[in-house]
Amino acid sequence: MFSLGFFVDLQISLIVLWAIYYFAIHNRVRTAVARTIILLIVPFSLAISLTKIPLQTVKEYVELPVDAPSAGVQDFPAVVSSFEGDAMQDVGVFYVIDKQGLNAQWLYAVGVVVMILWLLVGLFSIFSTILFTKIEKIFGHSVIFLRKRAAAYSFFNYIFINSSLRSSPSLRLVILHEAAHSKYCHSVDLSIMLLCRALLWFNPVVWHLTVLLKRVHEYQVDNSIVRSCASINPTSTPKSFFGVFLLKNGGDFILLS
Repeated sequence: MFSLGFFVDLQISLIVLWAIYYFAIHNRVRTAVARTIILLIVPFSLAISLTKIPLQTVKEYVELPVDAPSAGVQDFPAVVSSFEGDAMQDVGVFYVIDKQGLNAQWLYAVGVVVMILWLLVGLFSIFSTILFTKIEKIFGHSVIFLRKRAAAYSFFNYIFINSSLRSSPSLRLVILHEAAHSKYCHSVDLSIMLLCRALLWFNPVVWHLTVLLKRVHEYQVDNSIVRSCASINPTSTPKSFFGVFLLKNGGDFILLS
């Protein structure tokens, strides 16, 4: 099992690497570089912690032939002795269970289970929508129109768009935007980050890294769309892209991937 020192080192490593990225690198490098750095922060922190703190060996519990004295809560071995006449004999070494540590472990486990269940519910909702909702081919992409509040989001090669945008003049640009997310495999990035967030749900740094990753995704896609639109029709790019910008910021344009 992992020692407490390992978890402490992991949190410290995460905070330090996050601070280095956020205050020294964020918005100063290309989006592809920023994306890679964000995805490597958690595994690199894990590697640092594993290198510095080795795995804790499992302690064996010894059955005692005599009643063990009340030693309180501790995580170090206690020597148990018994008296036979005037002589004191050591009858074994046992490890007292750290009840507070066990409570913390249970709390952590419950949090992980809740977060994973949350992810599974979200996946079930997406897959059920794909299976039981009409899929339309528009501009060569698989599009599903929904009646939900979110304007648009994508999941791998599937694009989900609010039905109110079906007749919008920005529909093509919205589809191109979401298709770019699929092209860059942003759903894979978010799947990895959401799994890390489920395992480290108590650390706000991991939650903020998820936000930063989504922001970098948007920058990367926006730059791609601007370049592609400019190559097709340079004069119409600013107006059409500004319309989508307003939709994203004023119309709850929620992009999950």
